[in-house]
Amino acid sequence: MLLAAASGPLTACAAISADDREAVSGAVASVSAFQDVARAVGLAQFPSLSPDGRVMVFTWLGDLWAAPVEGGIASRLTAHASPERRSAVWGPAGGPYTVAFESSRDGGRSIYTAPLALRDPGAGPAGGFVLGEIRRVTFTGRALSLYGFTPDGRELLLNGQMEPEIFRGVRMYSVRIDGPRTAEGDRPESAGAPIVPLSQAYGYNPRPTADGKGVLFYRRRADFNRPRYTGPGNADLWRMDLPAGPGQEPAFTRLTSSAHNDGDGFGLPDGSVVYMSSRDGTNNLYLLGPGQDDGSSGGPKQLTFFKPSAAEVTLGHGVRDLAVSQDGSRAVFAVWDTLYSLDLGAARSSLQPVAPRAVRMVGSADATELDYVRQDLSRQVSEAAVSPDGQTVAVIARGQVFIRPTAEGRPTRRLTSEIGRASGLAWSPDGRTLFFASDAGGPSQLYYATVSLTRSDLGASESEAAGQDDQEKKPEPPTQAAAEASNEESSEAGQPAEPPAAAPTEPPADPKADEPKADGAPAQGEAKPAAKPKAPKVDHGKRWAESLEYTVTRLELPGLPTGPNDGVLGVELRDPQPSPDGTKLLAIKGLGDLVLIDLFTKQSRVIFAGWDAPQVRWAADSRHVVYERQDLDFNSDLWLQDTAPDAAGALPAATNLTRHPDLDSSPRLSADGKVLYFLAGRGDDGQFDVYAVNLDRTLDGMAGYERDEYFKKAAEAAKKRAKPIEPVLWDTPGATPPAKPLVEPLVFGDLSDVHLRARVLVGTLGSKNGLEITPGGDRVIFSGAVEGAAGGGAAPGAPGVPGAGDGPGAGRAVYNVSFKNDDRKTITTGGAGGVAVTRSGDKVSFVRGGQALTSGINGGRADTLGIDAPVTVDIARLQRQKFLEGARAIGNGFYSLKGLDWRALSERYAGLAQLTRTPDEFDRVFSLLLGELDGSHTGITSPRTNLGAGEAPETGFLGVDTDPAPGGYRVRRVIPRGPADVQGAKLKVGDLITSIDGVRLSADAQSPPRTDLHAALSGAAGREVIVSYVPAGVPAGGGAEKRSLITPISDGAETNLRYAAETERRRAEVDRLSGGRLGYLHIRGMDAASVRAFERDLYAAAHGKEGLIIDVRDNGGGSTADILLSSLTAPRHTYTVPRGADAAGVPKDSYPRDRRLIYGYNRPITVMINENSFSNAEIFAHAVKTIGRGKLVGTQTFGGVISTGAATLIDGTTVRMPFRGWYLPDGRDLESNGAAPDIDVPQLPQDEHAGRDAQLSAAVAELMTRATEATRQLGPRTP
Repeated sequence: MLLAAASGPLTACAAISADDREAVSGAVASVSAFQDVARAVGLAQFPSLSPDGRVMVFTWLGDLWAAPVEGGIASRLTAHASPERRSAVWGPAGGPYTVAFESSRDGGRSIYTAPLALRDPGAGPAGGFVLGEIRRVTFTGRALSLYGFTPDGRELLLNGQMEPEIFRGVRMYSVRIDGPRTAEGDRPESAGAPIVPLSQAYGYNPRPTADGKGVLFYRRRADFNRPRYTGPGNADLWRMDLPAGPGQEPAFTRLTSSAHNDGDGFGLPDGSVVYMSSRDGTNNLYLLGPGQDDGSSGGPKQLTFFKPSAAEVTLGHGVRDLAVSQDGSRAVFAVWDTLYSLDLGAARSSLQPVAPRAVRMVGSADATELDYVRQDLSRQVSEAAVSPDGQTVAVIARGQVFIRPTAEGRPTRRLTSEIGRASGLAWSPDGRTLFFASDAGGPSQLYYATVSLTRSDLGASESEAAGQDDQEKKPEPPTQAAAEASNEESSEAGQPAEPPAAAPTEPPADPKADEPKADGAPAQGEAKPAAKPKAPKVDHGKRWAESLEYTVTRLELPGLPTGPNDGVLGVELRDPQPSPDGTKLLAIKGLGDLVLIDLFTKQSRVIFAGWDAPQVRWAADSRHVVYERQDLDFNSDLWLQDTAPDAAGALPAATNLTRHPDLDSSPRLSADGKVLYFLAGRGDDGQFDVYAVNLDRTLDGMAGYERDEYFKKAAEAAKKRAKPIEPVLWDTPGATPPAKPLVEPLVFGDLSDVHLRARVLVGTLGSKNGLEITPGGDRVIFSGAVEGAAGGGAAPGAPGVPGAGDGPGAGRAVYNVSFKNDDRKTITTGGAGGVAVTRSGDKVSFVRGGQALTSGINGGRADTLGIDAPVTVDIARLQRQKFLEGARAIGNGFYSLKGLDWRALSERYAGLAQLTRTPDEFDRVFSLLLGELDGSHTGITSPRTNLGAGEAPETGFLGVDTDPAPGGYRVRRVIPRGPADVQGAKLKVGDLITSIDGVRLSADAQSPPRTDLHAALSGAAGREVIVSYVPAGVPAGGGAEKRSLITPISDGAETNLRYAAETERRRAEVDRLSGGRLGYLHIRGMDAASVRAFERDLYAAAHGKEGLIIDVRDNGGGSTADILLSSLTAPRHTYTVPRGADAAGVPKDSYPRDRRLIYGYNRPITVMINENSFSNAEIFAHAVKTIGRGKLVGTQTFGGVISTGAATLIDGTTVRMPFRGWYLPDGRDLESNGAAPDIDVPQLPQDEHAGRDAQLSAAVAELMTRATEATRQLGPRTP
């Protein structure tokens, strides 16, 4: 039961008071009385406490609940489909209370309030709770987070980015909740009070001091899921004393300076502070006495001592979601799946640790997120495979395999039933067996399915089942085919079958018995022998088309070689690919080992061991394979491998077919092995184009008409092999492989120069993907855009011109071109995945819009192979499966597991994941697991349905910063080039905005605003509004109000304008401080757009300057560090002097611009960094320091450097996949080792509040010295 899972670890024991014992006794009695009909509360989150510490509100199953702090019966407060998160409670002892909470019920995350009353005041909190009418408080389009009430209960304290700047942090705000309600007839968005900044300093989790004169907060973005992290990104606790009166400034005091996270502080009435810290390696509670910081004598007092036992492996990092009552009597927090309550009075005064109490609760068993959910998977197909005879299609929808005939209107049958994720559908070439991989039983394994029951087996007459007339049927002797049929019948669908006993067979007749004599006449006097009855031939294609039940068997491989990359939770096998003769199977083991399996003997060998899964295809001879493989420079080439071992058992060396420094992938080999098609990222910006190379060099010497004839004959020869091959009974006891190969081994000639003969077949207009070819190699299918196609519509048959420019009307579609890239056909418009060509080569299958479709090879009508797939999902089992799938992906892919017992951790957290029912809950549990890695670039995002959420209107922004003032909002700043800075609509600093489209923002000229400006602009993005304002210097209400027509812009557009304005301010400051001698530029990100901006801004900022400040503070990373370095490290080997120039005055670093790939800069540079410089920005900073190109100024970078990708789980959940570590030449890991500045200049809250940039000033001072020396050596630069 869930109730049992709610018990948590206690590391210290202490007596509890008599009052507590009585309360706990009552709570336990309540829980015991209802545990058989109610649901035990497990994994409750975000608790908050009433000021007196008696009432607790928390989030569970995505909704708000309330309960006595001692536990017992929890009352559900909300039942909205959108999730609720943090909450806060205020009110007098015994109520009534006010609850504030976060919710996305109206679209974006906003703050709401509602009254909370005791259901039975006489019974107190134990009698239950009732929530009153919910009222929305904030209306801005920018997300806000809630952190509590002010002591008087009139305001809420919030976090957010209301005025986004370059610095990657949030500011602290307050908002009143006691304003008037919306008047009858007013627009709904005209509610909401002004959101007021507490300071211009950045800070997280603002909470009031008990006297209301200050705010506790922490700086930097604490990640309490990483308690072992000790870098510059860790949080420290601060106190801000608010201004006592007009004209005064806030004062800032640092309370902690540990190398670990300190945050989530709560002030107690005597001035003490309770907070969370990871300083002992696990998140626990600590206490600072009045006036103390953590450097004071004795240091902070530790209040809790949670630590996992050896059996527990982990506690999910200890304490989280701390809440403290305003009176300082009690703290509540979560550990693992349980809420705990701590008597702070006892904990503070006792010399011995005081044990927290587990809060045990039950709630209504009815939940919005049901334990069982019925889903329709008919439009969730992700993979499809058409059988060799074209009669049947197998599809995968949300991890389950379904079967249906391809004939129109046929029913669907489900092949798999266990919760798991199937993948890699592959039919055997005889059409008898369907291979796939599945993780239903744990790590992915290989399975095969055969038909055990058909429609003909049920109820059809013998003649109908045999396809004969109604005539008496004579008994026939049992045959191998009959044994095979027996093997496929009699097992329950979806269950492995026991191998049948070998069926007796009669010896075959003498094959020469009926041969004529040499003279062609029959022998005299000899009776002609009676013909032996033939065994009925099993039509496997028909059986699959009529199938009802199946036998699914795991492919057991007892001799499978093991390796270091097999799988952290067990050996994983996937991507089965049967050989064309049906005797062998290729599969991928672990991260990327290519394994060859003999289906008859079940023996297997590793063709090569790899760390990255290759793309591989069989040659038609079932002996050679072509595959794509990455090297340690992360370049992929295509290789040809003969899988037949020599006499010593060794495989021949593979041949590299492409040998190119750019990526080559998707090898596709014609049936005769003479032509190879592939995709290669050799185009502009890494664009992938279709390439072709003739492995048989005689094709290169053919005339055009000869080559046409060759491909015609190759296509005809391939079509002769279009039908399924004869059954290969590898799973029948005693069966042996065919003695004669189906296709003679291919012979490849001299391939020494094959890489030089590759040619572009289809290029231009963006990357291509989904490459396939017809068996003869005469037609090439791909997805992409081509010259002259309009939206993927019917394209003319004119030949494509490789290298042509981008033409108008280009559209993405699935195309079919000839081997000459002419005769183009459009198979289907738009995007499509899983493109495959049928064995016959006359049809194409693909997946689009969550459905499987087939089309003729030349396009035309596309037939949808819809499935009827209603399923019932056990949510707990699904969450466990999804969790373990993600855990395997991370465990197998994360660049270093750092000695963790990943199997034990995964299993421990999987039990916690089973308790989750909402995407938020699941993501949080998975994030706890990710925290065990103590690594960056991790994260998870589950799909959100937004069911029940209102459509959030897009807030418009005027491009101004304002402060509330009597009569409206006073303009503090106008953003250049913003809507309010446009000629004819200009607002000026000091103007007072009084109304938007006639909606007055204040009741009168003397009253503060009653409506938030963001609320008044809700839904106004891109729509003209009338802004009424009183010009600067004119008293409000003086009758001088003006009106202006302004078109507000979107959040993103205004953020970009703010970025541009801030970089211009910094540039101007550098110009002022250096007297015009230094340039400045900020690099926003390490992406292609930022590279283009860098080259543009580099010239504008640095040309003619003696030195350059490059600012990568708050740069979140990307992948372009080396491109930037190529600009800044171009060798100064010569300089040039044109005719007519004064050679004596030419700077020694003058150089022709067109001779470099990117504009170069050789003068001194200083790079500015901070704790928000991340990933590729850190690589850039490390490189500048390592090669001695410049100096670093600021604060140490975060230490978050891992290359990352992404994995998608069964339901579409995305998990970030950090797979590649980065190391300095001395072997130091850049992860957790940020780039250290040469000049360390901290950024302090008092500087932020005052608008000072001490780091920028220090950078200018440092660079001026080096710039002066460089100018002396090289000469001055002139603009």
